[in-house]
Amino acid sequence: MAIDPVTLRAWPLPTFTQAYDEKDVLLYALGLGIGQDPLDPLQLQFVHEDRLKTLPTMGAVLGFPGPWLSDPATGADYSRVVHGEQYLEVMRPLPVSARIRCVNRVTDLVDRGEGRGAEITVARDLYDEADGQIISRQTSVLIARGDGGFGGMPATAVVPKLAKPPEHEPDERFEWHVPMQAALVYRLSGDRNPLHAVPATARLAGFARPILHGLASFGIAAFAATITLCAGDADRIREVGVRFTAPVLPGDTLGIDFWQVAKGEAAFRAHAIERNLVVLDNGRICYEV
Repeated sequence: MAIDPVTLRAWPLPTFTQAYDEKDVLLYALGLGIGQDPLDPLQLQFVHEDRLKTLPTMGAVLGFPGPWLSDPATGADYSRVVHGEQYLEVMRPLPVSARIRCVNRVTDLVDRGEGRGAEITVARDLYDEADGQIISRQTSVLIARGDGGFGGMPATAVVPKLAKPPEHEPDERFEWHVPMQAALVYRLSGDRNPLHAVPATARLAGFARPILHGLASFGIAAFAATITLCAGDADRIREVGVRFTAPVLPGDTLGIDFWQVAKGEAAFRAHAIERNLVVLDNGRICYEV
């Protein structure tokens, strides 16, 4: 069954409320590997309830609408869907515990052509139920690698711009080891796609082994920016955007490079050091100075 663009563009993604608390905040940070050095106060603030802080990228796992593309009626080959790009705009810090209203919607569908797949753009807004104010706005670009050639439709969504890193040496570098069990822990925050846990499913999708969630590497990049650019204060982050260029594997060491391009704005790129492979590119982060 092929993608029906009219059906998919109008897919009824759910709007719902979700409660979370400090246990969920702790689990999210542990899924990124934070806490590897339990003596580091900059790590401890995200993994211990004493003066606990929340990384803004946790908003990317809240309000997750579930594996909706696995519904046969979408026409998509769910086993070949990967995350292409992710953007987050932060209007206010994410509380340590709250009840939030989550609004999801498909905003665009682009046919890359036969054999090249399709791009599906999904937006998500999070609101604090306590006062009705928006917390964050997100845009995800999903790549349905097996679903191009359904007829072609022009892009209509306004997607935030990414940043091309400068040619010169980076201004800052941050290295981070991804624990071998990272994907198994991170999936407990909501995305239980077997691609990240079941070897047979990963092989079916063309990978030699289960891969780390793209949103986990997104969170690691935000943590790296928090440490290197924001003096450990995650509340200063206002925007994060990145392109996922290759899967991160549990066990990788990531080298995350930052280039200061303007006051309160940096470009970034991440390599899997042992594999000499760019895994995140065209990253952009804006923060309070």
